[in-house]
Amino acid sequence: MQQWLNVAAWLPCTQVEGPGRRAAIWLQGCDKRCVGCCNPEFLKFVERNLVSADSVAQQILDAKRDYSIEGVTFLGGEPLLQAKGLAPVAEAVSSAGLSVMVFTGYSIAEIEAINLPGVDHLLKHTDVLVDGPYEG
Repeated sequence: MQQWLNVAAWLPCTQVEGPGRRAAIWLQGCDKRCVGCCNPEFLKFVERNLVSADSVAQQILDAKRDYSIEGVTFLGGEPLLQAKGLAPVAEAVSSAGLSVMVFTGYSIAEIEAINLPGVDHLLKHTDVLVDGPYEG
């Protein structure tokens, strides 16, 4: 079954959102309200840009070819709220040799307690997890 992602923004290559050259994908929607949030325009749960997980994975693989990226970073909004759609993307790009980094406002304890769909699968293919509320 095809998964869909509500993408707020995307960069095919950046050296700011994690180690090395990587793609960055910001997801739309967040239930956290961290003081000093650096992406307040991505908080609302509104349809921004619905993209299939397969298409997102292909864009990242194209960025690997075109920009020699080393990995991808998922941020937001709150990526774990779309973990079901991100998990197959993370698996595909990880299988292609790219690292996966996820920024989440949830702490590890919260992640374990709320048990969001797809999170276990996403974390299985995540190399670096930055967890906990943003402290600007």
